[in-house]
Amino acid sequence: LFFSLIGAAVQALVAYAGFQMMNLKNYRLAMIGSVLAMLPCSACCLLGLPMGIWSVTLLTKPEVRNAFH
Repeated sequence: LFFSLIGAAVQALVAYAGFQMMNLKNYRLAMIGSVLAMLPCSACCLLGLPMGIWSVTLLTKPEVRNAFH
């Protein structure tokens, strides 16, 4: 039960970070959410790993980083 709650909290943080990334707000949270998406803490890790790698790759580009407020 404890690990399920931790996993749910991590996934909620990843979702919130995704919304912040979509709106180009809070670069640091977007990067943290991208890294957390790559962790195998749920059944969605098969989707989270490639999406996390892709988003970290995009977030490290200078033009994307400068677009954040």
